[in-house]
Amino acid sequence: MVNLVSTALPQVLDVGQIEQLAAQVAGAARVMSTASDDALDRWSRLPEVFEVAGAEGAHLLLDQPNAAAQEFATVLLAASRLLDDYAMYVFAALHLRRASLAERIAAVSATTARSTRSTLTSNASVAISRRQRRAWLAT
Repeated sequence: MVNLVSTALPQVLDVGQIEQLAAQVAGAARVMSTASDDALDRWSRLPEVFEVAGAEGAHLLLDQPNAAAQEFATVLLAASRLLDDYAMYVFAALHLRRASLAERIAAVSATTARSTRSTLTSNASVAISRRQRRAWLAT
């Protein structure tokens, strides 16, 4: 009975999938941060091997995009930590509450079914008693 009730209740996201998403987000943040730093490092070395008249400040052009990429990576890491926290505490608690609710619904449903059967049996007994009384009065 609990399985029937459990399938009817809304589903809660799987904790493992949320943790996997958090790991993917953290991985993407690290890749972006590393790639941005690597691009900035290589770009800043350009004047060592390549000189163009009038382009002396070109190696500074990636400073702002790198800062933005680093800030975005920081935000992604914070989001990853939030996902981990939610997976560990919120969704784990929701799974427990959902299981408890399914058990409670099943118990109430079973009690209601027994009560209904008892009422039907009682009503049938009353109907038989009335028939017996009528038959007795008719004689």
